[in-house]
Parts: sequence; C-alpha cells; structure tokens
Amino acid sequence: MQGISLWDRSAEGAWFGQIAMTPDHLLRIHRLAEGLYTPIGYNGRGITPGTIFGRAMAELLAGSDEADLPLPVTDLAPVASAPVMSRFYQLVFAANQVWKSI
Repeated sequence: MQGISLWDRSAEGAWFGQIAMTPDHLLRIHRLAEGLYTPIGYNGRGITPGTIFGRAMAELLAGSDEADLPLPVTDLAPVASAPVMSRFYQLVFAANQVWKSI
C-alpha cells in the first residue's frame, strides 16, 4: 500500500483558540446577569459537553427551569492562579509545537 503525502495538500480552513481550564477540571454554568448564562470550563474536551450544554441552554432560554440544567448554576469566582497558569499553558503548548516541528 502506498502512503499519501500531505506536503502537497492545502487546508481550506483552520481553528485555534484558548482552552478554558478550571482548577478542578470540572465544567461550570455561571449566571452573568438575569437571563444571561455561560457554560464554561470544558478543559479541552468541549465537543460532546458543548453539544449537551448548548441544547440545555437553548431549552432554558425557551422557558425550561434552571433546575433542569445538567449542572447547578454557580457564581463567578476569580481564580488567583489564573494568570500564571494561563501563561504556563501557553508556553507548554508553544514548546510542544516547536518540538514537533524539529
């Protein structure tokens, strides 16, 4: 079987972004204001939970009860180590990409 070379192929699109991390690696649903919610903290595994939470958020905004959400709604709370950890993860991810390109 002959291999396929990807060097002569081009991508039609790409995605990149920040990964929302929580200190305990658990998801959160925060109420930002009356009728304004944010499900966050997928910790790099957002495809399945994002789909489930998206549906739950749509149902909530369509009149469902807050108690029917997959997680309880919590208040926003600052994480003191967030700036340091964010920079650490950026450096580790950058180092990983450099390592892979060598």
